[in-house]
Amino acid sequence: MKLTDVQLRDIQALQQVSEHEETISLKLNWDMLTTSVKNDDSMHQVVYKDDMLIAFLGVYWFGQKVELCGMVHPAFRGRGIFSELLNITIGSCQERNATTILLNAPAKSTSAKLFLSKQSFDYNFSEYQMMWTPTNLTISNQVSLRKADDFDLPLETQLDVVCFHYTYEDATKYNISVAADQTSNRYIIEFNETAVGKLRTQRLNGETWIYGISVLPEYQRKGVGRSALSSIIWQEASLGNDLFLEVATKNIRALKLYEECGFKIVETQDYYLFKKGE
Repeated sequence: MKLTDVQLRDIQALQQVSEHEETISLKLNWDMLTTSVKNDDSMHQVVYKDDMLIAFLGVYWFGQKVELCGMVHPAFRGRGIFSELLNITIGSCQERNATTILLNAPAKSTSAKLFLSKQSFDYNFSEYQMMWTPTNLTISNQVSLRKADDFDLPLETQLDVVCFHYTYEDATKYNISVAADQTSNRYIIEFNETAVGKLRTQRLNGETWIYGISVLPEYQRKGVGRSALSSIIWQEASLGNDLFLEVATKNIRALKLYEECGFKIVETQDYYLFKKGE
C-alpha cells in the first residue's frame, strides 16, 4: 500500500516504542519508506486500532529479492497480528515471483528470536550497523566524486552484479528504482577521471546513511574506496550530521576499511531466509 505522511509519522512513533521496549534498533530502511509515499506499488502493511498504529510490516524489493522488517506494539503482542501480516505478505511476494524472501531483526531482540523459532525461516547471515566517530582521514587527489546521472546506470548496474552478486535483471530493476528516488544522492567514484565505482547517501533527521560503496575489481586495492569514503565522510560531517553505514559481518575487508576510517559497530541485524514450500 502507498504510505501517507501521517502513516510515516505513526510508523516512526511505533518504532520508538518498540525500540525502547528491548533497547534495540530496528532496520526499517527509511530511505525506501519515504520513497514509497510516492509509490503506489509498495506493499507495506499497517494495522490500526482506535486510530493508533499497532503493527507495521515493511516490504523492500531489491530486484526480485525482497526484505521484510516489522514490529508490533508491546501491548498487542502474542495475538497473532504479525503472523497474519507475514503470511499475507509472503503470499503476495510469491505471486510477484520473488526469488528470495528475507526477514531481518535486531540480533538483541528476544521477542524476534522467539517469534522466528515458530516460523518457516532459517538464520542466513548478519550485518553490522556502524556509526562514524571523528578520526583523521586521507583523501587522494587521484580520486574524486561526482553526482551520478542517467548515463551512469550501466556502470551502476555492473557494479551491483560484480560486487554484490546481483543478477543482471535484479541489478537493472534496482538501479532504475534508485535513480527515480529524489530523496537520496547518487555518486560516481572516479580514479584519474575514469568512472570506476559508486556510492549513495540518504539524509534524514540529522543523520546521513552511506550505501552501496563499490569499486570495479580491477581498481580495488588501490585506495580508491578508502579515499571516496573519506571524501563523503568529510562532506557529510561538515554538515553536522551523524554518519552511518552497514556491512555484512563476513565482509572482513570492508569491515577493516570502515573501522580504519572511524566507524564503530553500534548494532547487529540478523537476516532469516524463508523456507519455500513450508
